Amino acid sequence: MRLGRVLFLILVPLASAIGQGNTGAVNGVAKSTEDGAPISFALVRLLPVDSASGGGQQGITSAQGRFQFSSVKPGAYRLQLLRIGFRPVTSPTLEVRPGETVEHELHGSMVGLPLPTVMVYADGTCLSGERVAHDPYLSALWEDVRQGVEIRRSFDQRYRYKRELAQTSETLVPSRPAMRRQRADTTTNEPDSALVREERVRAQRAKEGFGKGNSFTLPDERELLDDSFLGTHCIVPNVLGENGSTGVQFRQGSRGEGGFGLQGTIWVDATTRLMQRLELEHLDRDKPISQVTVRYADIAIAGTPLRLPTSGSFSAQLANAPRGTTAIGTLAFNYWGFEDVRPR
Repeated sequence: MRLGRVLFLILVPLASAIGQGNTGAVNGVAKSTEDGAPISFALVRLLPVDSASGGGQQGITSAQGRFQFSSVKPGAYRLQLLRIGFRPVTSPTLEVRPGETVEHELHGSMVGLPLPTVMVYADGTCLSGERVAHDPYLSALWEDVRQGVEIRRSFDQRYRYKRELAQTSETLVPSRPAMRRQRADTTTNEPDSALVREERVRAQRAKEGFGKGNSFTLPDERELLDDSFLGTHCIVPNVLGENGSTGVQFRQGSRGEGGFGLQGTIWVDATTRLMQRLELEHLDRDKPISQVTVRYADIAIAGTPLRLPTSGSFSAQLANAPRGTTAIGTLAFNYWGFEDVRPR
């Protein structure tokens, strides 16, 4: 028994050293072509030139624009830089060798994002995910907006932080004094479980919808722009525009078995495609029973902005209450304690 333990302790470091010798690394920094400033929180993908090199990796740049990929199988790769407001960048082919680190700088140019020609549809058309993919205008717009979601998803896999959602509400019952309430819920984002939480939310929505009774679930842009969302919802091809903003409307494609449905509009900046606000309605069958607005703004993290939900408002009709009972209120999101937990 003691001999087995000794052998185990000796072999583990040896196996680890062998594994490290068989892989390489790719490090670098992303900078703006215009002024040389670091491009922070940009999505960087390490893409194999051929399938023999493996499936590739993905991450985001730090507040200083740096990125790092470790345990990279030997082979030929290209780096791809994606950041809303910047032209996509692809590097030349990089050769990764065992035990070596490849250093490479990526340079991105700020640019407006042009869209292809608009297709015309009949009134009342709503496109499934497959049909959106075949519309050049919508698929380009949808993909631009989704880049911001991928950045936030990668951010959550790298940073630990706390988030508080504070809610102030008034319940209005006919012929009675208003009832005022305050509530604040704090959660901790743990990078190791970020993807697991998303999978759990998807399963919960499929089973329970977006609320029930007097409880309303508040989705964010990550959920609305996930591939699975277009499995149950569709996109209205009539894209809205107002005051430098672009609005993409969605509605439920089929009614779920239980819980509330959802429809609304995703508003982004017309030039940068950064999130501006969500306008949502919860549906009891096909009847709207709530109006919710969630506003986005830049939150400074290590001196660098990241677009996150910051405030909101809502009104809702309450079930199991006297007729005409409604609730109105405000939402406030607070963030603190950002910690980069990526292994160095």
